[in-house]
Amino acid sequence: IHEIGLGLAILVGAVTLGIGVLRHGLLLPLALGAAGLSLMGLALTVPHGVQEALLTIAGVALVAFAHIRNLHLAA
Repeated sequence: IHEIGLGLAILVGAVTLGIGVLRHGLLLPLALGAAGLSLMGLALTVPHGVQEALLTIAGVALVAFAHIRNLHLAA
């Protein structure tokens, strides 16, 4: 199920952050989002436990921050 969630996050993130780049022309939110999604993907490669949780939380936080930056830049 984690793989499906990550796939959906990649799809939604690519579309929404990509639209933001087209609107404001800055790559920072896209780069932050990609870094967050990479951490979330990395979390799938480690055993369940603290390391997986920390990677997932850090990834989600980066993606959330990227979306917030994107919204502020587009306003």
